[in-house]
Amino acid sequence: AETEASSSFETGADESSADPPAEIRPLVLLLAGDADADADADGEETDASTCTHQSSANLEEKLDQAVDALQRSEEARVELSSGLGIEAAERCDSAESYQRIGSLLANALVSHTDCSVGRSTDGSKIPSEADAAILVGLARSLCRVLALSSSPETMDESASIVVEELSSKDSCVESLRALVEPLLQVARDGSAAAAKAKGGKRCVDVGPALSVLEGVVTTLIYGKSATPDEQGEWRKEMLQLLLSSTLTGGRFAPSAEVGMFCVYLSSLTQQDFDETVAPAIGLKLRANPDGALETANGLLSALIVSGSDIDLAVHIEGETKLLATGVRQLRSAKEDMRGLAVTFMVNLTVLTGGNVIAAGGAVDTVISSITEALTSAKPALALSTPEQRLCAYNILERIAAHQLDRSKEEESDDFSEDEKKVLASLTDTVLVALSQTLSKDNDPTASSAGFQSLLKWMQMEKVVGLKSKGFKSALDYLCKPVLSKKLNPAVSTDIRSRLGSLLTSSMSDDSIETIILDLFQHESKLEAALVALADNATMKHSSSRNAAQIDGLIAVFLLLTHACATSSKLAPSAAKALAAGSSIKASKSSFLYSEAMNSASSTNEVVGRILHPSIALYGKLASKNADDKGAAAKDAIVRLSDKGKPSTAAQTLAYCIINPSSSVRSSDASPLDRICSSLKKVVTYSIAGSKASDAILVALFSLVNEISEQHEAEDNVLNKTRDARTFAEPINTSYAKLPLAKGKVSPPSFRKGLDPASIRRASTMLTSSATDIDSICKALMLTHAGTTVQLTESRQREVLVTTTIQLLREKVIPLFKENDFSSLAKLLADFIVSCASSRLSAIKEDEKEPQTPGDGANMEADGLILSSMIHESAISLISSLGAIGGNFDPEFADEDDEENEPYAFAYSLCVDEISVRLASGIMSSLKAIKAISSDDVDLLRSPAGVLFVAGKAAGDSASAATSKNAAKKRGVGKKSKGDFGAGFEEEEWERQIKEEIAAKKRASAGASGKTTASLTDEEKKELARQDDKRKTLSFLVDGDLPRALSAIRALCSSEIEVGNAVLPVLSNSVVAS
Repeated sequence: AETEASSSFETGADESSADPPAEIRPLVLLLAGDADADADADGEETDASTCTHQSSANLEEKLDQAVDALQRSEEARVELSSGLGIEAAERCDSAESYQRIGSLLANALVSHTDCSVGRSTDGSKIPSEADAAILVGLARSLCRVLALSSSPETMDESASIVVEELSSKDSCVESLRALVEPLLQVARDGSAAAAKAKGGKRCVDVGPALSVLEGVVTTLIYGKSATPDEQGEWRKEMLQLLLSSTLTGGRFAPSAEVGMFCVYLSSLTQQDFDETVAPAIGLKLRANPDGALETANGLLSALIVSGSDIDLAVHIEGETKLLATGVRQLRSAKEDMRGLAVTFMVNLTVLTGGNVIAAGGAVDTVISSITEALTSAKPALALSTPEQRLCAYNILERIAAHQLDRSKEEESDDFSEDEKKVLASLTDTVLVALSQTLSKDNDPTASSAGFQSLLKWMQMEKVVGLKSKGFKSALDYLCKPVLSKKLNPAVSTDIRSRLGSLLTSSMSDDSIETIILDLFQHESKLEAALVALADNATMKHSSSRNAAQIDGLIAVFLLLTHACATSSKLAPSAAKALAAGSSIKASKSSFLYSEAMNSASSTNEVVGRILHPSIALYGKLASKNADDKGAAAKDAIVRLSDKGKPSTAAQTLAYCIINPSSSVRSSDASPLDRICSSLKKVVTYSIAGSKASDAILVALFSLVNEISEQHEAEDNVLNKTRDARTFAEPINTSYAKLPLAKGKVSPPSFRKGLDPASIRRASTMLTSSATDIDSICKALMLTHAGTTVQLTESRQREVLVTTTIQLLREKVIPLFKENDFSSLAKLLADFIVSCASSRLSAIKEDEKEPQTPGDGANMEADGLILSSMIHESAISLISSLGAIGGNFDPEFADEDDEENEPYAFAYSLCVDEISVRLASGIMSSLKAIKAISSDDVDLLRSPAGVLFVAGKAAGDSASAATSKNAAKKRGVGKKSKGDFGAGFEEEEWERQIKEEIAAKKRASAGASGKTTASLTDEEKKELARQDDKRKTLSFLVDGDLPRALSAIRALCSSEIEVGNAVLPVLSNSVVAS
């Protein structure tokens, strides 16, 4: 149908030979995104999911065809105005489809307006009744699509098409005047009175109709094409339609519907607002606040969005009494009404006639009213409940945020001197009120919101530039818990809720640092109190290492920030706690690098925010001292030992990387950005020879492997039995049916307690400054953390390949050129193949330094146990290397060409090194598997922790007999008296199976012999040997062989040229397996 319609549209037929109206329908519905219409237009059945995803270029072409058809065919326009336009508007399912249909309807309205004016027979240029009805239908369809889109951009675009296209016509004045009445008619029909007369249906066409009409009327007035009487009549009726459809027509319009009036409201004059709109708002708020508040709030918000210069100052406390209504609703028992009241009060302060702040103005009046209610002792005036105070705090915070945004806008002027005086007085009042109220507020939710409001107004104090009495009160409030002589749990809670909230606020780092410096300048005893807090944390850590000393961390960070900013000497206790990070063993480190603190970095917001900046700041401070006095690499807190072990500070940074703590408040930087900033600072200010990047990479690789292995072990235990799964995650029986979740509910990597994106980004950044081949190998592996070989054709794979090429070109190849190229390539291949095809790494980490209990490494006697995440990362790296190497042709390309170096290196690594090692590994695994005896198989299948006795099969006969009896019973097919049919037989069969399984378990226990509790010393040694052998067999059968085959599959499927090149090397081993 679409093909026929398109061909007929392109014939250039004139108005008299217009196409049949039925031909426009599939094209219009296609533009609306309707799948069935798409199938009809294509003339064949198509999958609905495919139909809805047309290319942008194709849809633009279809739009041009439809516009051309509507311009030439009046019958098509009649069809569009008679219901097709409304149907298309209601079928739109995206912003783009609304935009297309809006443009189509706007062009149709322009075309028919021009035609109707041009063929007027009486010379009046007034459309006939039939043309007027068509114009009303097209206008209503256009308004409907604009209303349903809820997009000011779509409304502006469609209105511009109507006004600009008609303005360019020869009869532009007559055409514009011809549209006034149809648009007014649409607005009349959609007004509250008309909707009520039609059964009370809500109509959303009024706002778009008035907004489009506003553009038409403004153009006529600007062109002096309308008399003053006409202007007055149009404006008056438009204003009455606004009020009747929102406030006075027997219904209150929801805020979303009111928002569609924003274009019209932008032209509302101060006089119209003062004489008509404001009295109506005040009257309805006093008569029915619960119903009218949302509508009134929507009107004020629409005025703000439209950029109106309306000033509400005279209506705050005048006859309209808007402020009294808002304050009264703050005490409402309904949560939604309190929320509307908060927005309403903030809107009162924003509509100030161009944001001018004056004494006695809207901002001054509202803030004075709120602060008085917060501090008043009179029950009738005070906001006594936590919910009411929460609303007051939110109002004050949003007012401050708006004024701060004003000060940051590039186009806005700075506050005038008069405004600064008013703001200084208001800031003083607010800070005093908040400090007093928060000192008594025990509700955690309300006090948290109040504290954020306090911080906003402290920032406002910085903008104003005057340190007032209120600012000092705020500083006293922050310092008070630290200066307490007794460090009990209540004081600790106050320290974290005040100073901790300051450090985790949404303010920029520079603003937080400024407030910290003000604290030290304001309170002379603060430094001594913070030193005592750090000493107390050290003492607690020495007695118990199970709790994270967050108070001590806060104290150290404040002291460190002050020392760095003022170039003063850091307190000895804080310096000692920080310097302990240079230790290799955790037992010799301080509370800052304890296991509890490391674990808290991903769960506690305060720790996650300031732990890694503390290490970075101290590194910067130590670097300055090293330049003055000289320092050895062993003095650096982030370093790699001579035996290749990372310091505890490096391990702490690794903990911060693997799962950055997210903030509940928006900030100027994400947690990942912050950790990368700290890492960059650590590397920049590292002492020569400390190998800071290498230390962090080594620690990160070990930690990723350890954490993922722990989670995998937990998953294995969890999934061992159904009861274990149900106990860990009880089934939610409240659903009538299982909820449908589209896409991936949770990526596999996140179930392992890690953030792969953070690991990949940090590893990529650190690789550029790494120097050891071992750490670079691990970095290449970590750049693929959390990815799998299944991403071959994905966009993420493209990023991985690009990143790997960059690392090869900028880091790996230059390093290999400086050293023995072939030997380093072999080391890299050994490492990749070990991680990809082994359950137990061939690299013995314990040869570098003996492992002590509590170090957390996942060690075996023969090497490092490699988790499945490391294995998946390795085969993903192989896939990337293969994809890179496939771009190099050894027969024609020049490997000495600098541009070809990464591709030639990857090709050689995959074909000459990795493939050979994988083939050798497969053959070794097969040889070991062939040597497994039947007793080894029985041992592998036996339960761990129970002594296995080879060759003893007691219970086998009993089990067989039980199975035989069960089979006999199940084989009875005759029905006898009392037989209840197939359902009863099935139930009896399940009962017998359960008895059979229980008998097998009892027989197995008897065959195995003794449990651990009844073993002799010799038997215990034998049990330990059996457990070791069982693990070795498991690593071989369930680990090495399947992993090696997975690695081969990844290498062969990475790129066809690489796959063909490695087939001769790998074919024999794969066939043998």
